[in-house]
Amino acid sequence: EFVRWTKVFDGHELIVSNVAGLKLIGAAKTPQLLAKPRYANVLTFDGCTDIALENLVLGHTPEGYCEGGVVRMSKCRDVTIDKCDLFGCGIEGLSLSDVAGLRFSHSTIRDCTYGIMTVSDSNDILMSDSSFIRNKEFGGFSFNKSRNIRLERCIIKDNMFDSLAANLFSVTSCSDIIISGGEISGNKYKGIMSPIDCVKIINTKIEGNTEPGAGER
Repeated sequence: EFVRWTKVFDGHELIVSNVAGLKLIGAAKTPQLLAKPRYANVLTFDGCTDIALENLVLGHTPEGYCEGGVVRMSKCRDVTIDKCDLFGCGIEGLSLSDVAGLRFSHSTIRDCTYGIMTVSDSNDILMSDSSFIRNKEFGGFSFNKSRNIRLERCIIKDNMFDSLAANLFSVTSCSDIIISGGEISGNKYKGIMSPIDCVKIINTKIEGNTEPGAGER
């Protein structure tokens, strides 16, 4: 009773709803969870509590243009994502709406085609000891109407946001966003953040980043 399928343009998307205490944990050899429909998110959770994803590889099957993301969550509480690899094809790794209490650790978001993640109307989001690499196109982290977001000891590297309006961090009506430790290097973006001073960056190595069509920053 917790699972349903919804139709998308080229197939169906799996949605897990109103479940508590669900843990998807990969065995010693990391399993892959792959979606074939290009317009479907790989996993969608709606109204769930106490969810854990661990030791998993998640993305779409290799061929074709993609319009769906990797993991989407709405109205969820107390989520753990640990030792997971979220990859493109997938337009972005995480899409969070009305999520409270998410821990994303020792994990990677890579090679996504529109950006890294979108976080809206959410709070208490911690990303630690994780990597965000080789994502591209329209921008990196989009934070909207959210608070208490932390990135601790994370690597943000070799992302290529070629749009002239693309920022690494785009923030609207948020508070208490802090980046500490880690590295921001080898990226291409219009600006590191918009608006200015919307993100506090502490003890983080920042080097070798460039603007689209410009020299080194």
